Amino acid sequence: MAFPLGRRFRRGFTLIELLVVIAIIAILIALLLPAVQQAREAARRSQCQNNLKQLGLAMHNYHDTHGVFPPGLSFNLPNGTAPHVANAAAKSLIGWQVMIFPYIEQAPLYNQIQQTGAFDQRWLSVPAFTGSIAKIRIPAYRCPSDTLGDVNTSTNGLGYGATNYAGNYGGDFGPNWTGILFPNSSVKIRDITDGTSQTVMIGEREYTSAIRKNGGHGIWPGGISNIADYSIAATTKNHPNTVLNSAFGTSAFSSMHEGGVYFMFGDGHAQFLSENMDTANYQRLGFRSDGQVIGEF
Repeated sequence: MAFPLGRRFRRGFTLIELLVVIAIIAILIALLLPAVQQAREAARRSQCQNNLKQLGLAMHNYHDTHGVFPPGLSFNLPNGTAPHVANAAAKSLIGWQVMIFPYIEQAPLYNQIQQTGAFDQRWLSVPAFTGSIAKIRIPAYRCPSDTLGDVNTSTNGLGYGATNYAGNYGGDFGPNWTGILFPNSSVKIRDITDGTSQTVMIGEREYTSAIRKNGGHGIWPGGISNIADYSIAATTKNHPNTVLNSAFGTSAFSSMHEGGVYFMFGDGHAQFLSENMDTANYQRLGFRSDGQVIGEF
């Protein structure tokens, strides 16, 4: 058959050629996807580390102003002694994360909370606070790798603003608090005799799984009881990420990062600790003044 002058015959793709092209594209996507996911997680980890650095700066600014780190949780003790902030006689149960609001550019929110009266009584009984203010998202308190939500809806059936950071109340469980942030704590830098660079102050705690085992973990307003580990603190008694695979780890530090947890130390630096690090070293990092020598970590 003769074709008109100036026209060329153009042959389309065959079905086999098209399938080959599709297969090649699918393989390339499959190869690229893990790299993209790794890049995204690296960015999330970097953001989490930066959050902890900001909290470290806020803690030290608080210490410069008050001469002491904030109490992990504010309530009065049986002997009548009280913390240096909030109305302890009323057992406000306000936590350390509220106390440092003025130092993380949340002064207006801090003032709002004051106006509701939540500092002067048990915050859980203040409708003006618990109704909406206590649900506000605080970006500096959220690890982007933990995606359960900005409001913790499993706290005694209620919902409060979520947080992924908990204070260190010690290398073991109470009643002898050995960390930095615990009920009515008033720890000064000089009290951290083991060295601020070798004592953790704040660490991660995911609440995607922990909250399902014990409601009350992971909220920034404060405690839902006088027991610190419910919401504002954790212990280095158990290895990092124990909570992800054991019912005994609900008071442990944990994260959604693969292989370990980010911590902020007493000197303000943030560091990733492997979940496989030496157990004795890890526990000692929770003590502020036990005098034990800590190996490399």
